[in-house]
Amino acid sequence: NEAAIVFPSNCPVCHETLEKTADEAVWRCINIDCAAQVAERMIHFCSKDAMDIRGMGESIVNKFFEQKIIKIIPDIYNLDWAEVAKLEGFKEKSIANLKTAIESSKKQPLNRLIFGLGIRHVGETTAKNLARKVNDIREYYDWNEEMLIALEDVGPKVAASIVHFFSISENRMMIEQLETLGVNLKNQNDQSA
Repeated sequence: NEAAIVFPSNCPVCHETLEKTADEAVWRCINIDCAAQVAERMIHFCSKDAMDIRGMGESIVNKFFEQKIIKIIPDIYNLDWAEVAKLEGFKEKSIANLKTAIESSKKQPLNRLIFGLGIRHVGETTAKNLARKVNDIREYYDWNEEMLIALEDVGPKVAASIVHFFSISENRMMIEQLETLGVNLKNQNDQSA
């Protein structure tokens, strides 16, 4: 008399149809504009192991996102400080500390940016290996799966994910915006992080 488990068929946030690949157990929302995914991408980008923006933890990112102060990752580097100052808990010192942390994150080594972008199947080790192989992240725009599979720690699934990520025009536009805002896109030959 056990009840069958009925998995949801739609995302609880954006209501798009969920998908499950045959080789995985997880149902996923694949809507890149899903608000929950956008917020989680920004939380990951700011995290300690990625761009390490101290003071931009999950609750702050969510608060900024809900208040529409940030909508996409590049907005983190172009905050409207007058709007931030209107929020509870943001006084002169906390704003100064956050400004410093955001400015410092622009100089993070390339591997942290690669990891922070949240490319599916790319963890910290793979990000470090990828960062060592190029002088500029945009070199990956021209890499194919065969070139990637030749790298250490990159199998077919990871290679396909990397090629897919860099083939999306919105991702390329985001990378260009990050450079315009002063974020390091280059391998500084110091991948200790």
